[in-house]
Amino acid sequence: MAKLIVSTVGMTLFSPFGLSSDERTILKAHANDMQLAPRAQRVLNRMRQQMQAQPAQVFRAVEFKTLELYAHTSAQHGQWAIPGMHYVFITTQTPSGEFMRAMCRRAIGRVYPALR
Repeated sequence: MAKLIVSTVGMTLFSPFGLSSDERTILKAHANDMQLAPRAQRVLNRMRQQMQAQPAQVFRAVEFKTLELYAHTSAQHGQWAIPGMHYVFITTQTPSGEFMRAMCRRAIGRVYPALR
């Protein structure tokens, strides 16, 4: 069995939190900005509030659902975190990517403290 799983993290991380089409358009327009525009910052602030209030919801995003499907094929039913497995989540080095990295790390730490 593989001991390393690599997964990208993108805007689908926001899907369980009701990202509107206007908000998605704003984030896409500023996805590669190294200095985040105020409109994009407001969207990320709203997402941060929701993600911090409901960290378990993060795991309903496609990034984690894919990991859950893999866990089911390896007889680890009920959770995506497989003991002994190392996970690498890839994000961009933009403010949006850093935001997604921080939110994933926070959610994982709160819901799966053994993975810190």
